[in-house]
Amino acid sequence: MTQVNDLAAKIEAVNAQLEKAKNEIINHINALQDALANVELPADAEVALNNLMGAAQALDDLNPDAPAPEPTPEEPVV
Repeated sequence: MTQVNDLAAKIEAVNAQLEKAKNEIINHINALQDALANVELPADAEVALNNLMGAAQALDDLNPDAPAPEPTPEEPVV
């Protein structure tokens, strides 16, 4: 059973593992895109690329992006 004192380290380890997986997926996507530049894709290759892109997006969605800062209202001109 995880103790409270161990929680931060375990969370950090999971985050590191997810970051590693994300980078591996992105590298595979980039390699596929480079290898297939200016080539007519067979249907199964296109499916594989779309699956990798979907997996990358799913990993990205696990940790929501920080919201954009709210614009500060301008002071009224007097």
